[in-house]
Amino acid sequence: MRRTTTHRSEPHRRAGEKSGSRRRGAAAVDRLSALPDALLHHIMSSLKAWEVVRTCVLARRWRHLWASAPCVDLRVRYSGREDDPPEEFRDFVHRLFLLRDVSALVDTLRLRSSDEDAGFNENDSNMWIGTAINRSARVIHLAGHRKDIALLDRVPFVSGHLKILKLSYARLDGRILQQLSSSCTSLEELDLKDCLFTSHEIMSASLKTLIMVKCTFNLDFSVTAPNLVLLCLITPSVRVPSFKNFGSLVTGTIILDDSFLSDDFEQISDKDD
Repeated sequence: MRRTTTHRSEPHRRAGEKSGSRRRGAAAVDRLSALPDALLHHIMSSLKAWEVVRTCVLARRWRHLWASAPCVDLRVRYSGREDDPPEEFRDFVHRLFLLRDVSALVDTLRLRSSDEDAGFNENDSNMWIGTAINRSARVIHLAGHRKDIALLDRVPFVSGHLKILKLSYARLDGRILQQLSSSCTSLEELDLKDCLFTSHEIMSASLKTLIMVKCTFNLDFSVTAPNLVLLCLITPSVRVPSFKNFGSLVTGTIILDDSFLSDDFEQISDKDD
C-alpha cells in the first residue's frame, strides 16, 4: 500500500521566525507611545494635571513626559471616581511646579481662584499664576466665585508672552489694567465675564479680541485699542464703557438692557412722553 502524505503550506515567513510570532508581535506594539512628544502633549492637554502625572506609570516612554506637558489644568471637580484630584491638592500643585522640567514652558494654565474642598485659597492661586507667567505662559484662564470675587492682588501681569487672558468673577483695579495696557505687549484676546472694574481705562495696541459679558463698571471707563478686530459687550452694569480709536474693528456686538439707566435718564424720558 502506498502511503499518502498531505502537506499544508504556511504563510511565507522570514528565516528564524517562528509561526505566529508576527501576530503576537503586532499585538504587542505600543503605537501610542510611538507618537511624537508634541502629539502626546496635545492629548495630555485634555486631561487634568493629576491625570497627566498618572501617565508616568503607563510605560518607560511616559515616565518623564508629564514634566514637560505645556498645559496645566488645575480646575477641580469631585465626582467620586478614580479621576478625582489628590487629597492634599495644594501640596500636589506645589510639587508639580517644583518637579516640572525647568526648561519646559507652561503654555496654558487653567484654574479656579480658590476651593475650600480642595484646600487652597487665593494666595495659592495667585502664586501659581505668577509661576506660570514666569514660565512664559501664553494662555491663562482663571475662574473666580460669584460670592467671593478674585482680587488678584499679588499677580504681576508683566509678560511679553501672554496672548490670551480669560477671567471670570475677578476685580480689575488700576494696577492690573495698567499692567495689561503697558506690560503685556503680546496680549491679543481679553475675555472677561462677571468682572468688576474699579478704574478708568485700558489701552492696548496689541489687543485684537475683547469680550466683556455682564461686567460691572463702577467708574466711567474707556477702551482704546487701535488694532481691535472683534468686540463683544453684553449687558454691562452701572455704566457703559466708551470706545476710542477702533479703526480696525471688523465685528462688533453690543447688547444693553435698562438696568444701568440712571433715575435722571428715566425722568427725562417721562417728560419727553
